[in-house]
Amino acid sequence: MNGIWDVYFGKRRESSYLTEKRHKEDENGNKLYFDDEGNITTIITDKPVLTDIPMVVQGVLYTLMDIGDILLF
Repeated sequence: MNGIWDVYFGKRRESSYLTEKRHKEDENGNKLYFDDEGNITTIITDKPVLTDIPMVVQGVLYTLMDIGDILLF
């Protein structure tokens, strides 16, 4: 029953298991890669440095309320 409640009435939160992989960047915005020795570099290779970003999840009710706010303003 808790799963059904979360699907419909769950508040917005960061998921503990759903993540999105993004290409990691340094402080200057350059994308980071692994070189052949496993060191991190900005030189483009075929091995990007990826990071997991938690996805935001929420129930159907809160999604419909967000859509209503967008359409009314």
